[in-house]
Amino acid sequence: MPSVPSVPSSTSTAPALFARGLRYRVAGRTILDDVSLDVAPGTSVAVTGPSGCGKSTLLNCLAGITLPIDGKVVIAGHDVTAASASGRAALRLAHVGMVYQFGELLPELTALENVALPALMSPTPPGDVYARAEALLGELGLSGLRGSPTGTLSGGERQRLAVARALIGSPSLVLADEPTGSLDGKASAAVAELLFALPTQRPCALVVVTHAPSVAERADVVLTLAGGKLEGVR
Repeated sequence: MPSVPSVPSSTSTAPALFARGLRYRVAGRTILDDVSLDVAPGTSVAVTGPSGCGKSTLLNCLAGITLPIDGKVVIAGHDVTAASASGRAALRLAHVGMVYQFGELLPELTALENVALPALMSPTPPGDVYARAEALLGELGLSGLRGSPTGTLSGGERQRLAVARALIGSPSLVLADEPTGSLDGKASAAVAELLFALPTQRPCALVVVTHAPSVAERADVVLTLAGGKLEGVR
């Protein structure tokens, strides 16, 4: 059995993310081949690798968006791979924050509305959700954007709002897919700094897939995905 990349934490023995033996194939091509990973609360992992190697597929399998053909994913003690489609969606809502390359914010909504949106699908009263969204904007230095339609904001501002939106449910795990890939150097550094501060501030576990060495080097552990295998770099 291959060794399992892991990130130990001094504050918790239970991993926020536990993945074992993930396999995924498309049209006869192996994308993931017996991939395993543990990430503890309060720690971060960066996954690098060439374009098309399956980094986004791995992230989608970890989130339960895509089901592997074999293997197991457990987030905050919940078996994602054993859940129904609706059960996986509920687990993501309760335990996972997602940050995408282009933010995926709704341009017709204000910054505050975009941050609050995921939690409005939960049983939490709307007033409490908006209060939480306001607090997050303040914590992340974004209060001045609260009423701005996100379609009018810069790429860096949208990505910082995407991070705030990912945190609205106080997730155990944050997954970020090329979160700085569309940004220039200064904005990229600002978003990377914000993301990699999260595990110690919240705490949560963070997994980032990225092409950028300057982003990956901020992580506690750097791994590479190639030929369907996940291997340690640092």
